[in-house]
Amino acid sequence: MNVIRPIVLYEFENESPIRHKVAFDALDPNYLYLAANMEVRRIKVASCAKYKSCTDCLSAKDPYCGWCTLNKRCSFANECENSNNSVYWITIKEKINSCPEVTMSPLAIDDSFKNTKLFTVKGRGKLSNFMNENTTCTLRIARNNEVICTASNITKCSCQVSNNMYTQLKNQPDPVTIEVLIESGSLNYTTQFTVHNCYKIAEARFNNAT
Repeated sequence: MNVIRPIVLYEFENESPIRHKVAFDALDPNYLYLAANMEVRRIKVASCAKYKSCTDCLSAKDPYCGWCTLNKRCSFANECENSNNSVYWITIKEKINSCPEVTMSPLAIDDSFKNTKLFTVKGRGKLSNFMNENTTCTLRIARNNEVICTASNITKCSCQVSNNMYTQLKNQPDPVTIEVLIESGSLNYTTQFTVHNCYKIAEARFNNAT
């Protein structure tokens, strides 16, 4: 195994030399014992939690770490539910494009959106494995938690916005933060998108010009 990125797990005071024998914890192999002079420390074999995104987690190439889809964090296998399933716990053996990702379009409230009043939400990477006929997508205005629309679909959610909600979106201050919740079985995946309100931008420019 090639060392991609050496990491300091723990530093003893006064740079004391470490004894050559390293013992793993018999009850939890994610920990080991290090000894230096009169000091013994129990430390984790990896710092998975320091990686805040799936891309960083997999890029670190740490064999102890993987991305926990349900919890949206880099963790040890025993810290992630159903980690024996590669959909739930993505290991370094997987490619970066396996990382769960949500896309939404459009990202602007403008004349084009006025014509369709439709948001499209898609799941990519391992997230797409969760999406089936029982999947529902809910979009909310993050500022007041008001539901914009709800939809369900096998591969993507096409969320139709009512005329009343369109008017509310059009009157929202720019930018508008939209929260997307994808629910499918045990999955509850939430993310946010920044949507620009072109009407409010144009209004602000007009007011500044006059």
